[in-house]
Amino acid sequence: MIVGFGILGTVLMMMAERMHEFGILIAVGMKKWKLALTVILETIFISLLGAFAGLVAVVPIMYYLHIHPIPVTGGLAKVYANFGMEPIIISSMDPFIF
Repeated sequence: MIVGFGILGTVLMMMAERMHEFGILIAVGMKKWKLALTVILETIFISLLGAFAGLVAVVPIMYYLHIHPIPVTGGLAKVYANFGMEPIIISSMDPFIF
């Protein structure tokens, strides 16, 4: 939800900064529905590009952490053992976990 509001704020700021540009486009004859469609498509493409870039950046790191889990040592390892868990932080590559 926090990420959604962050993206909403970014899109609203993008729209507010371009109001002059939108006014000029309408003044030279662009239809309002066409301008709205352009902005919606632009927002969708930016979102898809950001999601793809995030996946490209994160998947190799997640794969590395899946192969080489992080061992927990010291007092935290004892806490893990008290709860009956193995003192290791494992990364999952299962896409259905979300």
